[in-house]
Amino acid sequence: ERADAVYPFSVAAGKRRVSSLDMEFLQLADDVSALIGLLEEAEETFWMRILSRGLCQVESNRLSGATCVLGCYGGEQTFSDLVIGEQWSISEPLRYRNLNARLNHLRTKTFQSANVIASRRSW
Repeated sequence: ERADAVYPFSVAAGKRRVSSLDMEFLQLADDVSALIGLLEEAEETFWMRILSRGLCQVESNRLSGATCVLGCYGGEQTFSDLVIGEQWSISEPLRYRNLNARLNHLRTKTFQSANVIASRRSW
């Protein structure tokens, strides 16, 4: 049986074939890394630590990484409600607004990437 028939959504990457699931994990790793970088810029260490743990699992292509990321969302006082850079809200209001606009964008993008993996019907 041809590899294309088994993995119809695969793309060639050199000699190794990369499945659509591999690509989804790579996208999630990129999104989580960008989010961690933003949190570092905003000096938000608590969520940096949580997402860094999830990133290690994502980089190992483990479902637990995607579910760890998704577990940060929802409910009161969760990552969904986070506002960053409050220390600059008065002294540098533009920086404060920009940080939170970037957070909203990356938070949504990361949630969507993690949800794509977690909602797969087949592995």
